[in-house]
Amino acid sequence: MTKSFIRLKITCFLAACFMVCVCLLGCDLVLTGMDKEGRPVEPLYAGERTDREKVLEGRFSVMNQQVTFNDINISSDGRKILVSLEERAFLLDGEGRLLWENSFDQSQVSSAFSCCGNTMVSADDDGRISLYEERRFLWETFLDTPVNTMDVSDDAHRVMVLSSSPKEEEGRIYLLDKHGKILWEAEIPGITHAQMDSRGMMYLVQAVQQGDNKIFLYDERGELLWEKEGFQTAGLSQDGKYVTAVADQTIYLFDSNGKTLWSMDIGIPVTQIKFSRNNRYILAYNQFGAGRDNLIYLDIEGNLLWKQRIRDDSSVALSADGQRIVVASWRHYSEDLTRVSIYDVRGRLRREIDAGSRADKIALSDDGGFLVLGCYDGNVYVLNLNRETLGEYIPSETENVYYVPVDQLKPLKEEETRIDLYFYDQNALVFVPVSREVTKTSNMMRTAIEELVKGPKVRSYLIRTIPKGIDIGISTEDGKVEVNLPGELEQIAGATQSTGIINSILYTLSQFPTVDSIKFMVEGEEKYSFGEPGVFIGQEFSSQQVRESSPLLFIPYRSGFRYYLIPWEIQPSPVSKDPAEFISYKYFQEAGSFIPCNVEIIEARVEGDLVTLDLNQEFLTLFENPENSDLKARAQVVTDGLVATLTENLKQNKVQILVEGENISPRGFSHLSQPLEKPRGINPEQ
Repeated sequence: MTKSFIRLKITCFLAACFMVCVCLLGCDLVLTGMDKEGRPVEPLYAGERTDREKVLEGRFSVMNQQVTFNDINISSDGRKILVSLEERAFLLDGEGRLLWENSFDQSQVSSAFSCCGNTMVSADDDGRISLYEERRFLWETFLDTPVNTMDVSDDAHRVMVLSSSPKEEEGRIYLLDKHGKILWEAEIPGITHAQMDSRGMMYLVQAVQQGDNKIFLYDERGELLWEKEGFQTAGLSQDGKYVTAVADQTIYLFDSNGKTLWSMDIGIPVTQIKFSRNNRYILAYNQFGAGRDNLIYLDIEGNLLWKQRIRDDSSVALSADGQRIVVASWRHYSEDLTRVSIYDVRGRLRREIDAGSRADKIALSDDGGFLVLGCYDGNVYVLNLNRETLGEYIPSETENVYYVPVDQLKPLKEEETRIDLYFYDQNALVFVPVSREVTKTSNMMRTAIEELVKGPKVRSYLIRTIPKGIDIGISTEDGKVEVNLPGELEQIAGATQSTGIINSILYTLSQFPTVDSIKFMVEGEEKYSFGEPGVFIGQEFSSQQVRESSPLLFIPYRSGFRYYLIPWEIQPSPVSKDPAEFISYKYFQEAGSFIPCNVEIIEARVEGDLVTLDLNQEFLTLFENPENSDLKARAQVVTDGLVATLTENLKQNKVQILVEGENISPRGFSHLSQPLEKPRGINPEQ
């Protein structure tokens, strides 16, 4: 174990989260043969009792190793699904069977679907708008401008098109009728987003003009009804009667005349806000919550119904009646796995489903019964969410607290090495180091940052500090490392997120002995602070200070259902204190909540390469019930932490634990009769 672990002053906070996985893909699947029509029977999740309980309604596969979906749309009743790629579109039925396929001459950038699923509108990158009805091509219109997004009214009589050029101060919105005729257009500099109500009567536009956020509301004739400044995020109700918008951390509700009906300070920024189709509920979400409650649910009167902490950078969908909220995210973990969480109107978690692929697009039917996942590997999954446990959410199996002992760090192959990565615990209170095996490269610092961006493993009960997919620049010269952060990262970072980004990078890079200092840049420019309210980055950070020589304890810590060892800095021992006795005493003091009461140190001595620690009989109560997984995990993490702490600070490589002067061999822990080796690392990933 190296000195790369960072000295962190943390407040011990034990937390538990209730996370249950019902796997669609992976080792937990039960696979059967063919159905009566000769089609492969879709996988059932482990422990399933009847076919009625299958959540996987159907699947469609695009024959491509990696697919980029423009859009995924589903009809109100879930019976038709539109899958739009750059050069092809597929119409599927509710079980994922192909009804119709169309190829395009030009790359498509956006598509839209009428609520009944009979009309499809598509736009290519040359500005050509095409409309199909009942799978038949009807018309096309050319707009001499690139198209960004589009939408279609429920009856397909109105098509809204949003266009903006690479110059951010230019933009235009168009309204077409059912024959492709332009009814009106409006030039709106800096346009970023537009939304149409279900009837095609009201149009909400968001724009950034000369650094100011603005919202505009237009009617069906293209007349500007009103505009307001200072609102970063906004949503339009499906009937066009209401607009909800967010300024700083306050939600406002306006009527169609621009009158303020109410406002509410919710205490967090908001990146997405939407109405339920029946206008009874408002959902607000901050995709970069960094461990705080970031999903807010209100009623139309402005009453806070509930709030939850969900995974950052999730896709969120809402049923028409607001009774079902669906959250899907693949960016939280290093693996390509999508976790789908289903909440009811009271904020209760009703089910969690894991799909063994990365879902880039999702679509939820109006009744909330069917969810479509568009995955980058070309698979489109149709999930039947009505096949779920009724009443309170009940896990399929009890989840046990566990710990991965340090002796499970496997020997490295010649081409491998081990690096330490720092992620937040599940409440974003402390940084947790984990040991990950990686292949050696010519630039291990870049490799470490890439692994950090990948995020923690599934079921680690840790949360990432950096959004997945972010590109961070690394350059080195004579021991000086320059980290270039993209500007988009600064825009999305709140206080907790900013701290996590800077510190996790700082701690991860400081483990390398060739690094003398680390300097942060943003878009290649020096800055005094990063994010809002701002983390100081206005100097070079000395990696030696990060690796300073203060005594370091490795104390047990619980995040969710897993125990970890956390580096914990303490003040050096007084000159009069014996170092072995002092370090042992401080360990038992700081880890006291995990250790039986009245454990006393009889003697702590150093002889050659061995530290001998003699404890009283009370220590054995730690091992009394090895059949209990929680108690066994606790005994393992306490023992590993003790050995890691002593060998790290006293420089001996072995520790012998005695009780009343005798060797011990508790049931399930017979290895304690022999000296314990200094661990090669802590917190192995699994």
